[in-house]
Amino acid sequence: MTPAEVIKEQILTLEKALNERLPNFPTVLRTIYNNLKTDAELVTFLSPEDVNIIVQGLEHQKNITLASTAMGSKKKPASQLTLDDL
Repeated sequence: MTPAEVIKEQILTLEKALNERLPNFPTVLRTIYNNLKTDAELVTFLSPEDVNIIVQGLEHQKNITLASTAMGSKKKPASQLTLDDL
């Protein structure tokens, strides 16, 4: 197997571990990290879906959310304000 195929297989294992709530996902994350650290060019073989799976694993492990949508305010520009708005 090529290193790219090994990474893809590890990402599939991570996805399965996350979906089935298996306790070994931190070990799989560590393996993926070590392989990418050893050969940084492997990152070029990752699809956005692969990256998303890795991010989901990190979010689950650290119990955080790395990205969320910002809610903007619905203010009208001053030129569009009327007396009813005040």
